[in-house]
Amino acid sequence: MDKIMNLYNPVAGSKVPIMLEDVNYVVLTSFKCTRQPAGRPRLAGESPKVHNRRLIAEFGIARSTEVLGRRRVHSTTRICGKGPSLSTLKIPMLKGIDYQEELKILKLNLDKGEKVKNLSRIMSDPNFLIACWVKIRSNKGSLTPAFDGSLDGIKIEWFEEAASSMRRGSYAFKPARRTHIGKSDGKSRPLTIPSPRDKIVQEGMRFLLETIYEPIFLECSYAWRPNKGCHEALKDIRKKCKSVSWYIEGDIDQQFPTLDHHILVSLIQEKVEDQAFIDLIFKYIRVGFGSKPNETSPMRIGVIQGGVLSPILANIYMHAFDAWVIKDLKVQFDKGLKRQRNKEYWKQYVKNGRVAKDKTLRSTVANDSNWKRLWYFRYADDFIIGVDGSKQDAKALKEKVRQFLGYRLKLTLNDTKTLITHAETSSASFLGYKIHRTPLSKMPIQVNKIGRKSRIVPRPVLDAPIKDIIQKLKNKGYVKADVQPTRNGRFINLELYQILEHYKTVERGIANYYSLANNYGKLLANLHYLLKYSCVLTIASKMRLKTKKAVFKKYGKNLRVPKAKGSVTYPTPSYKRPSYKPNIIAYDDNFVDNYMLGYQEVELI
Repeated sequence: MDKIMNLYNPVAGSKVPIMLEDVNYVVLTSFKCTRQPAGRPRLAGESPKVHNRRLIAEFGIARSTEVLGRRRVHSTTRICGKGPSLSTLKIPMLKGIDYQEELKILKLNLDKGEKVKNLSRIMSDPNFLIACWVKIRSNKGSLTPAFDGSLDGIKIEWFEEAASSMRRGSYAFKPARRTHIGKSDGKSRPLTIPSPRDKIVQEGMRFLLETIYEPIFLECSYAWRPNKGCHEALKDIRKKCKSVSWYIEGDIDQQFPTLDHHILVSLIQEKVEDQAFIDLIFKYIRVGFGSKPNETSPMRIGVIQGGVLSPILANIYMHAFDAWVIKDLKVQFDKGLKRQRNKEYWKQYVKNGRVAKDKTLRSTVANDSNWKRLWYFRYADDFIIGVDGSKQDAKALKEKVRQFLGYRLKLTLNDTKTLITHAETSSASFLGYKIHRTPLSKMPIQVNKIGRKSRIVPRPVLDAPIKDIIQKLKNKGYVKADVQPTRNGRFINLELYQILEHYKTVERGIANYYSLANNYGKLLANLHYLLKYSCVLTIASKMRLKTKKAVFKKYGKNLRVPKAKGSVTYPTPSYKRPSYKPNIIAYDDNFVDNYMLGYQEVELI
């Protein structure tokens, strides 16, 4: 018998009353602990009276007391304010567990629709941690030094000690290092760099959570997911939003810093029944950060922006919003099976011999109250909702979204960035693209498959914001105020081939990201002219050549410069869209700025 619980007074330490009835108590065989840490049998210098009083108050299993081979583990209640861990085996039997077999059990539970219970067993295998280390060590960003150095030089003993500490429930994350990165508008954004060794544990946790949640994430979520990204979201918008009249551009204000810890953990507990793993989640989100090791502050709300585990936690948090929009809001909003036909259009169509001539008339009613549709796409904290309905419908949807985010997830919409945009008269901004619909008067009238002339409704137009991109080039010193190229003094001290490589990297990176744009050729023409001639002027300053003509005379029209092995050129690009899929991993408002850093910094991206 492990513990006798008082049904009449369940407070820890209360005694079981002596009653005359037959059933007065319950014998618990589950090994759940009390909220207080279990005490040691006797501290040095402690009187027997104080010792007995403390044991009564704790009402737990002492560390040195063996009950059928079981013992209590440390509770982290005072550290992170969550529930207690389960009991573990005193003998480290988990050390010999094959995590691959445990992964099969995990997937079997998922197939059955059951909660997973063996995540902590998988994390307790040193071989699993080693596999996580091998996966992240190839990432250059993982080598960014934190308070305790980088990933290099980790010995095998560390993996064994980390696995052993997880079996004991005593593994603790180290505070992260906080730094700031400048933005194009003169402001700065925070970047938090976790401990490199903690990244190994975080990668293991990320992998397990991704295994659980990736099958249930919806198609409308595109950020930080395998085989998904910015271009996939934009392609789906182009396919699905042909008849959209209004766009709701949504932006969540400070998503990462405002995630509620208890809501996040409650969402995870819907799929995970492993208190030791939940403990690890709590430790991660409460660890805190600072600019110096002795100046760190714990986090009471939000998650670290820059951690390995943070993106999957943000997706789990926002999955509740995705499910509500698709399974509730969209189901209630969508209406009708077919649009109402425009009688005036069809009268003229028949009168003209079944030929569409008037480009000012629609074939269907523009604001049909019996026809409504909603499309939703989300990337991280940015989302866009396409509304095939009236402006009043869009306003009502925006208010419902605001209420759900505020009441259910305790998130706030950014009023400055959350806009309602007409699809024809203006453009919606999403993932750096301008999205709008072709006006009715410009829709082509072509011969359809049965030989009749009819209006072709084109897909949404995705344009690159050329003026915004040129403004960013201007802010970084590539372009003058009169939108003419100028020398960039930051690169004069580099080698000639390094200067060329940097300019080509900037041009190639921006061109690849905007390869889906309808105005791709115009963008590339402007981009190539400004960057190439800025490169020429920078070389002229470095080599003390007075004019651009002198640079072209010395290095040729393609700027062929020597390097240690071979040479580097800056040829005219092909204006044909790239046939390969650009490797766009992530996007934020500073995407273009990231390609305009110095040469040595570009190497780390």
